[in-house]
Amino acid sequence: MNKNSSFIRESYGDYLKAIYILALDETPVSTSSLAKEMKVSNASASDMIRRLSKENYADHLPYKGVSLTTKGEKIALSLLRRHRLWEVFLKNTLKIPSENVHQYAELLEHVTDDSLEEYLDAFLGYPEKDPHGCPIPRKDGTVASIPQCRLSELKEGQQAEIIQFREEEPSLLKYLYDVGIELGTNVKIEKKISYDNSLQLQIDGKSICLGEKITTTLIVKLL
Repeated sequence: MNKNSSFIRESYGDYLKAIYILALDETPVSTSSLAKEMKVSNASASDMIRRLSKENYADHLPYKGVSLTTKGEKIALSLLRRHRLWEVFLKNTLKIPSENVHQYAELLEHVTDDSLEEYLDAFLGYPEKDPHGCPIPRKDGTVASIPQCRLSELKEGQQAEIIQFREEEPSLLKYLYDVGIELGTNVKIEKKISYDNSLQLQIDGKSICLGEKITTTLIVKLL
């Protein structure tokens, strides 16, 4: 296997990906947000931020947070591309349930070189999105823009189509599938409960209630 510049320490790569994804909602990314995403202590996250900054993968702004340098973003997008391509392969070719592909893609992305990535992309027919509706970064490092309207932002009476799952936690995805929410599912907001911002939804003639913790992770397109 021919190694290339995107082969760095696995732990570095995982942090760079996490910073990139968190930065879609929060810039710079706070240490506490990064620690929560990586399931580590704030001290561990701070230590990694210092190491990434020292090697010019990230810029650390004291008391504010961290952002990726051009060098760090390039690595993050490369790993994210490979991760999402593998998710498509695992779902479409091996028929692994969508809620389980993330964990396997995490392993495969780190042992994929440029050549294998090209073969995989061609084999899959150059997909643009992963099984969760997230855009697959292009080979040139660009990423298709997807409107980031969250289900939690909708008002009573509005209808929308689910187009992306921002959270890939297997237990959450399984729950959503079990209650009938998949990519392409149409939902209508029946009621917004002000006490806790939960939503009562109508899906295929039945009503379900989802809490704000879940509705903020669902990206929708208004109908």
